[in-house]
Amino acid sequence: METNFQIKANGSYHIDDFMHLHDKAFLNAAYLAIVQRSPDPAGADYYLQRIRSGVSRENILAQLLKS
Repeated sequence: METNFQIKANGSYHIDDFMHLHDKAFLNAAYLAIVQRSPDPAGADYYLQRIRSGVSRENILAQLLKS
């Protein structure tokens, strides 16, 4: 079951905080935690396409960390 993602006061996250989330919820949570904002429409479309084509969540998180 998917739960709402909450910003942690200390700003630290564990990969398990994201892995249970699906699709858009995963992407929104990853952006909030890593980029500290919601995804813009172009970024959301790009990463959702990648997720839906089978790119691993770990790969998506790594890309966001490098952005």
